[in-house]
Amino acid sequence: WYQRRVRVTSKLKHFSDISYVHTYGFRGEAISAICSVAKVAMITRHSSDKIAKSYTVKTDGVLTETGSSHYNVGTTFTVTDLFKNLPVRKKFYQGKKGKEQLSEIDHFVRGIAIANPSVRFMLRHNRQLVWQHASSKQLKDSITSVYGSIGDMTDITYSSDNGSGVQITGMLSASAK
Repeated sequence: WYQRRVRVTSKLKHFSDISYVHTYGFRGEAISAICSVAKVAMITRHSSDKIAKSYTVKTDGVLTETGSSHYNVGTTFTVTDLFKNLPVRKKFYQGKKGKEQLSEIDHFVRGIAIANPSVRFMLRHNRQLVWQHASSKQLKDSITSVYGSIGDMTDITYSSDNGSGVQITGMLSASAK
């Protein structure tokens, strides 16, 4: 991720390759698209590094190291000033349409947060915290962190009998009244 350039980064050559994908990753095309309409900053630290490095990405794709800091192991992307350089788009997302889009983003990010309990998520809108999800080790804690207390939850597990290795785990809760 040293330069944001428009490129295809797919590691999938055949449909069956999808079964080997175990992370979401941050795709080159996504970085390119986001950088073209917003300000993007990143702070990252690998477990082998003693100190984190912070970067900014300009709309032309140039990556600039902006300094170093004390930061936990991991990576944080910050996207600000979305559509600032596209006034027509910015105006479109203000008002009712903007609220609809924020609701869709909120729903999507909450789903990712539940599916990844060990990752910390934070959603901000107009510099205000909408919600945050602390990392946890248990799915139940992750669900509670995202949606609050929803009553008794029961673990479920399904394993296929046909030798395919398919296993599904999750939680069930009684419906709210």
